[in-house]
Amino acid sequence: MGSILKAAAILVTISCCGCQKAPSTDIAVAAHSQETPAVPMTGPLSIEDWKQMEGEIKYAPTTFERLKKGDRSLRTRQGWDKFVQEVLKPEIRRESGSLAQSSGE
Repeated sequence: MGSILKAAAILVTISCCGCQKAPSTDIAVAAHSQETPAVPMTGPLSIEDWKQMEGEIKYAPTTFERLKKGDRSLRTRQGWDKFVQEVLKPEIRRESGSLAQSSGE
């Protein structure tokens, strides 16, 4: 559980600071079931689409850049900080709780 939080914190820091240049290739995100709609593979990304993503790609710097393209409010420091507090951190906690429950912790 702690490693997910650390990795997400590092990626958020990289994305916010622009310390890492995003690669030019897009990574495809496949739907895992018929109930989960496919997340767009390229272009701007909405917060709702981001919430549907799974795995490490969800917290990749390229994904955060796509989010910023999809939601203008995330392009400012204040908007990004609000997203981190109100969306990102609760999502990490939710996913960490799901992982702990599935592993029997």
